Amino acid sequence: MQLTVSLLPNNSLPPSLVPAQTTAVVVDVLRATSVMATALNHRAARIVTFEAIEEAVAWADEQAQSGERPLLCGERHCQPIAGFDLGNSPSEYPPQRVAGKTLVVTTTNGTRALAAAAGFQHILTASFLNLSAALARVAGAPAVHLICAGTDGHITAEDTLLAGAFASRCVEEHAAQIGNDEARLAVDHWSARCCADLPISSPLIADALLDSQGGRNLARLGMADDVRRCAQVDTHPSVPTVVARQPITLQ
Repeated sequence: MQLTVSLLPNNSLPPSLVPAQTTAVVVDVLRATSVMATALNHRAARIVTFEAIEEAVAWADEQAQSGERPLLCGERHCQPIAGFDLGNSPSEYPPQRVAGKTLVVTTTNGTRALAAAAGFQHILTASFLNLSAALARVAGAPAVHLICAGTDGHITAEDTLLAGAFASRCVEEHAAQIGNDEARLAVDHWSARCCADLPISSPLIADALLDSQGGRNLARLGMADDVRRCAQVDTHPSVPTVVARQPITLQ
């Protein structure tokens, strides 16, 4: 396995990477990919993603004309979107709210990262909540490329941390070869912040996430509990996986 990382969705791909022969793993730890893992773990029927709010609303309205209206979900700049059913906190997605439902999701960064992965052979999402399950899913893949969402075009430590954890485990469990410097930087960040105290410690991860730009943004808005929720390790076996691309749909 060749393992590479883009610390932002629009970063140039490694020259040897062929997207059509590569599995993409999209990472937006705080909070989109954590929410997606939670929603599917709580038996949501599917997640349909859009980059723009207007596109999400239009698609949901169209679906409502022929059946049950999907739940509109997401955020802009950490805040819930006016008129939407749910925001972007894992706490908002219990089974009694989402089981059997179609979720239409648009977020500031995560759904854009998913759109950036559209040309890859397979696409799945990862978080700390489903880390081991996502690692198991890529076993046997010849090439894996992690795409970090970042925040507003800036690299974020929280996504780099998860990318480093994922890459390190791929080396240990799948004999992966690290294929670019962005992956090496992610591994070094994970090793420096969290890897010294194995087994993986959720409180240690929470401290690192709260020290990241995304974590500070959420804490400033009174959402530090969300950061701690997203720091839990292997609580969900679900791996949101793209099953259709127009629009992007995960199950």
